[in-house]
Amino acid sequence: MPPWLTSSKTLHKPWTTTSSYNNVRATKERYHALEGIMKANHALKHFEAMQAAATQIIAQGNLAVNATTEATLYLGKAAKEQGELKAAQQYFAQVVQHTQNQQAAEAQYLIAQLHYDAKRYQESLEALFELNKQFTAYKQWTNQGFLLIAANYLALDEIFQAKATLQSIIDHAEDPTTVATAKEKLAAIGQQSESPVQITTPEEEVPAADDEFKTIE
Repeated sequence: MPPWLTSSKTLHKPWTTTSSYNNVRATKERYHALEGIMKANHALKHFEAMQAAATQIIAQGNLAVNATTEATLYLGKAAKEQGELKAAQQYFAQVVQHTQNQQAAEAQYLIAQLHYDAKRYQESLEALFELNKQFTAYKQWTNQGFLLIAANYLALDEIFQAKATLQSIIDHAEDPTTVATAKEKLAAIGQQSESPVQITTPEEEVPAADDEFKTIE
């Protein structure tokens, strides 16, 4: 019999390979189970269980694409909803620092929202301008960002800027829900204002601060 058939190393190779495959498969299945637990408990506001699942995902590393950044984002959301705002901002900043995907776009928006909720309106605007600059491909969050820009301007009593931003959303956004929300907010400002809402014509458009919606920074 040829020596290679009796080699213990050779005979054990197939078993080792199969064992490794099974281990990887089991680990990935565990990740998907933890991901489901994390998301379900977040929806139910069971934050302790959600945080435990997210922490385990991070400990396992990136077994799926962006697994750790998603888990970090969820830790930030849980912290925000529990009023741990400093921790939330740190988690969101980690996500933005380590990736440029949709999760990072959401994290950048949530940073701006934290500033807005704390009445740090200028800091919120700066975070939103960065969102529009770095994450233009993620319309869901840039659309929300423009609505929050308008809210910041309104809080700063910069009514003209708020109106211009909302009108720009109406003129340029493609998402019907975003456009409807902008129209509602613009109408509300018009009702509160003594002067009528100014609807800009193409010849009177406000100077642009970005390429997507023509708003003023």
